[in-house]
Amino acid sequence: MLSTRTRLTRFAVTGLGVALVQLTLLQLLLEAGAPALPANALAFFLAANLNFAVSSAFTWADRPTEGVAARWVRFFTAIAGTSLLNMATYALALPVTGELPAAALGLAVAAAVNFIAADRVVFVPAPGGQPSQPATASTAARS
Repeated sequence: MLSTRTRLTRFAVTGLGVALVQLTLLQLLLEAGAPALPANALAFFLAANLNFAVSSAFTWADRPTEGVAARWVRFFTAIAGTSLLNMATYALALPVTGELPAAALGLAVAAAVNFIAADRVVFVPAPGGQPSQPATASTAARS
């Protein structure tokens, strides 16, 4: 198992890298003439899928879980919730702090909750802490 410090570092590296990809995709889509809102939505969706893949393979690679599809649904449910939390934090902080500090606070709050959700809900180990494996003739015989 990775230490919390190592996992947090990997989480931050993944998040920063994926953010750069998202911003690059957005810029490319805008330069190609895409309208801003659909371009941002597409860039976000593609970056979120990259985030899921990198998180699975790098940040939480030591936690084999059952079913990629179920994990993907949990991941997107978590980021949908924290996106709303980000916006709510921004809206509450905006009158007090201004745009950029409010946005930074929203990102920080969402990132913290995203880490906890990923750690406790999305990338939970499979029962017994081992990856689920299809039964083979030899494992079925031992049962």
